[in-house]
Amino acid sequence: AGVSELMERGEIEQKPLINLPGCPPLPVAISSVLAHLVVFEGFPALDDLNRPLSIYAKTVHDRCSRYHFYENEQFAERFDDEGARQGWCLYKLGCKGPTTHNACAVVKWNQGTSFPIEAGHPCIGCSEPDFWDKGGFYQTLDSAMLNYAPKNEAHDSRIQEGAQLYEENCVYCHSFDPTDFKTAPDKIADLLRSGDIRSHSRLQFSEDQLTILEKYLEESQ
Repeated sequence: AGVSELMERGEIEQKPLINLPGCPPLPVAISSVLAHLVVFEGFPALDDLNRPLSIYAKTVHDRCSRYHFYENEQFAERFDDEGARQGWCLYKLGCKGPTTHNACAVVKWNQGTSFPIEAGHPCIGCSEPDFWDKGGFYQTLDSAMLNYAPKNEAHDSRIQEGAQLYEENCVYCHSFDPTDFKTAPDKIADLLRSGDIRSHSRLQFSEDQLTILEKYLEESQ
């Protein structure tokens, strides 16, 4: 359990909190927050999980050195195949970069020497909630998505189709666990229909796909 959860349970005293998740957290995440507190006598800008936006605003995927391979759909299938030797994207080997918010790809480790993906290992998502419990290190995001499909409708092809739509279009900005959404499923579908969310304008869902996606999100709550 995290400190914020212990506060919510009343097991420890409520205090102002900045979360610096990671396994371990980046050294600059710690030093920059301390420097900000000393210089400005207050907290830096935080996200909804109380993480500093300067470190955790963007995903590892957004700034990954292998991102262009992802865009070109060039994926390593095994750790020892030709794609791995060429430095292709590690998504199919379980990389959690698309759903992990951290600055590893920019700051790197060991005085800026490298970071796991650059060294040939997928991101394991260590700075996200429930890190240890959300699937295995080498489980792909699409496989993990199917674990969240409703168990009583595991053979419902439309539910599975909704899971696939979510995995292909949503996990790059949102959690692969659809239960993390605070917006009601029917409101999400309505927002996508309206076209009011500029960042979602690239998503061109048919009415049938929106219905399938809405059904999947409803059943996943």
